Amino acid sequence: MVGQERLTASQESAKHLYDLDDTMMADYADTQRLVGESQSPVIIVMFNRVGGKYILRRKGSEVSVEPVPALYQQMKSVSHTIVGIFEIISPYFASTEIDNWRTKLTEYNKMLKEALSALKDVGMPPDVEKRCRTILEGGDKFTDEALKTGTFSSEGYSKYTKSVWPAIAKNIELAGKLQVDHFEDVLEKWRKEMGEEEWSRLYAIVGTAWAMRRENVHFQILAQMMGRDAVNDRLIMAESIQDPTEDDLIMLLGRVINDRDLAVHVFGEKLKYRMDVELIGEAIREETLKRSTPHHPVTAAERKAWTAANYRSSTKDVLARIKKGAGDDSELVYTKESLFLMGGVPIMDGEVVVGAVGVAGNPSGFLDDDVATKAAKAFEQMLNSNKSK
Repeated sequence: MVGQERLTASQESAKHLYDLDDTMMADYADTQRLVGESQSPVIIVMFNRVGGKYILRRKGSEVSVEPVPALYQQMKSVSHTIVGIFEIISPYFASTEIDNWRTKLTEYNKMLKEALSALKDVGMPPDVEKRCRTILEGGDKFTDEALKTGTFSSEGYSKYTKSVWPAIAKNIELAGKLQVDHFEDVLEKWRKEMGEEEWSRLYAIVGTAWAMRRENVHFQILAQMMGRDAVNDRLIMAESIQDPTEDDLIMLLGRVINDRDLAVHVFGEKLKYRMDVELIGEAIREETLKRSTPHHPVTAAERKAWTAANYRSSTKDVLARIKKGAGDDSELVYTKESLFLMGGVPIMDGEVVVGAVGVAGNPSGFLDDDVATKAAKAFEQMLNSNKSK
């Protein structure tokens, strides 16, 4: 029964099929956990407000390291005041007469003044203290004015943040150095304890919220220490809406390793990473490409040329890379101007892309690619001959 409705014979029969998948998913989760928890060595990186936490799981034991020096958190707290003020006032930029912001801003203004008074006793280096004073005084002045006049504006807020940004930028630079120094020291220590053979087998998984996935601090540090070949192989980024838990990361690691083992058994060693990419994705891509491909060959040629120029590669090579799931190409198909069909080839002047050739309308993409390749080479020869004159 579904609610008050009786299942039809067809639905009853189909339920046996659905039960297979339900049981598979439950067993899949069990295996993910088993595989993830059995890995050694593994570094799990957790986001926190004090610079991050590194957890090393090795030979049945676990050790964690945090935080970076206190100065990091002190500078971060002061520099974040521009965000603190924005979150209070931004919903009311167009309607300051609705004074729901006043209570929160009054409290934040008080906290700014207290922080200013205490700053001299924190023990910061003089140059850092000077920058933090500049930031706090700027916030204090802006919030004083808003509370006094009962109004503020988007333009006024931007003017205030620009006045303190040079000090914040210097804090960011120093904070980055503190994080790198701290965690590279930790990783060097662990590396020496392991030895190079064990280090070469290390998995590392970095948990991050969506907003901090690009140029992620910890991913960059680990990539430097583990080598670029480890990226997306043994060094994995775990993105989510909220910061994942340690258990979430272990489950994901187990899934990645288990899926790759499954892919080897199903597709062969050369396609070990096939399940790093959505299996049905290729079929979806082919179908959407069919529907989005323009019928007019001139338009198709233009889009192929645009794609080759912007991706610095022939559309034949880009398409092959997407099919193999090699590289971070998950969003390429959604680029509006792109057309991932053969027939686009960049024109190179040394290492610089100076243009591209797009060809469409031949009976096959291979012919389009052949003509485009020959045309691009001819243009490159013209460039070289003009330089020699």
